[in-house]
Amino acid sequence: MSEQSRRILARLELPLILLIAWAAMMLVRPYGDFPLFDDENHAIGTWNFVHTGHFIFTKSTSPPLRSQVVWGAIWTRFFGESFDVLRASTMVLAALTLIIVNRMLAEAGVVPGLRILATLAFFFNPAFFWNAHTYMTEVPFVFASAMAMYGFLRGLREEKVGWMIAGCVFVAISWWIRQGALNALPPIALVLIYRQRLTPRWRTFILPPIVTALAFAGLWLLKREWMIASEGEFHYHWKMWTEESFRLPQMVSLVVSYVMQNIHNTTILFLPLSIGTLFALPHLRAKWQRVVVIFCALAFALGATWIAAHHTAWPWYPANRALEISPGNLIGNVTLGPPTMNDVSTGVHEYPFGVSFGARVTAMYATALLAGITLAVVAIAVARAAPQPRQNLIILLPLMHTVICTASLPVAWQVFDRYALDTAWSAGLALPLMIPWREVRARIACTIALVAIAVFSVLATQEYFAWNRARWAAYWELRNHGVPLKQIDGGAEPLLYYEVAVAGTDAERRKLAFGAGKRPYVLAFSPMKGFRVIARHPWSAWLGTRRSAVVTLQRVDG
Repeated sequence: MSEQSRRILARLELPLILLIAWAAMMLVRPYGDFPLFDDENHAIGTWNFVHTGHFIFTKSTSPPLRSQVVWGAIWTRFFGESFDVLRASTMVLAALTLIIVNRMLAEAGVVPGLRILATLAFFFNPAFFWNAHTYMTEVPFVFASAMAMYGFLRGLREEKVGWMIAGCVFVAISWWIRQGALNALPPIALVLIYRQRLTPRWRTFILPPIVTALAFAGLWLLKREWMIASEGEFHYHWKMWTEESFRLPQMVSLVVSYVMQNIHNTTILFLPLSIGTLFALPHLRAKWQRVVVIFCALAFALGATWIAAHHTAWPWYPANRALEISPGNLIGNVTLGPPTMNDVSTGVHEYPFGVSFGARVTAMYATALLAGITLAVVAIAVARAAPQPRQNLIILLPLMHTVICTASLPVAWQVFDRYALDTAWSAGLALPLMIPWREVRARIACTIALVAIAVFSVLATQEYFAWNRARWAAYWELRNHGVPLKQIDGGAEPLLYYEVAVAGTDAERRKLAFGAGKRPYVLAFSPMKGFRVIARHPWSAWLGTRRSAVVTLQRVDG
């Protein structure tokens, strides 16, 4: 490519990326004034803030959420109170995140054409893409985290304290969305490890993130109510570590399992980039490098074998559990988005469309081996980058972030596939630098993988909205015919939005639990024993190749 062509491409780069992102979102058709997954909790907190000026959250809300609430409240003030408006606010943050990711890749010296590919790989990451069409916390958190990392990257490279302080401001913004205090730790760790090799003024540059971390600790001790939304919901996530039966062998097993799951899921979600790491293998000629590759590949292959022996496979379905593997709540069957209606979420049925167990096992082994190889390539790249930390900040800083955040996962009582976005989004910055882009084969393979993952993310998210629109049409049909709220099992979202949100005590919340067809009316993907079908709301997806319906069921067995 000529120099003039490069300059033209550089000028058109961000408009082209944003145009592709906008077109993909429009293809999804993400309309419908209803909650998706957990975002009803976040919406209620936002609207409470709009009406009262105070942070008032539901008892089911776990993240601290205040930054996101303020952002959503601004949108609500200007455009009205609806889930469509809140979704639009997240879509804007997704676009801003792409700009920041692209600029960090530019800081790393990635050429424009490959920056476009890597930025789109970040956008079409199924977890990022799906969350961008909700009011969930992931995309706002990744935006604030990316802004913090951009500040630290510029601050350390240019030796400007102002950029470090700006990064710390966004660390504070991020900890009022999710577990953002961790964003202060990567620059602290890097500066402590490398000190004068990173900058002669290392004491000056380590001070802002240390002060930020201490500020968080002080607020945590003195103003705990500011740092979490619901005390009970927060403690629910780490209570297993206080149980007497949870001993050292179980702890080791859980830590290893959660770390490997996160690496595996990250490899899948960033498939267009992780595929490219395969082309780095011929360049690893040293014996120790080949030993690292073989060890990592074998470790993940053995892990896949152990999981398959326990009669489950990726993607982890809601009905199947093995070891510490949490049932997948983002990618399931050949679809995207948690199937939160009664019959699928409780394991009575599987989602209407899917693949065989054998195909899932094959996919699990293939992606597990890819995860092992990607991990090995990354580890070797870090070893190469370590002697020159200043020149390789764009590798070391994101990967330190990924390591620290992944290490925090065992605190949670379970790990879902979407957690790879919260903890390892930064891998999307480092992985492009592991790929030998000069090889035509690598560029072709990554482009094919990007197209495939983009088609999946767009059509699967479109399908998610299709069946949700059908589900809520069925729900409101019952309500408009006078059926009381507590006689309808419409799945997780109606329960959490209309009932659990106003339950006064934990005992009242437990009584409201949905599942197993305990109520007179049930919305489901398929008919259930003991019920008769009284209505059907058809939906279609994947360009009309998938057709199904949400069925309204009425109990007939008394």
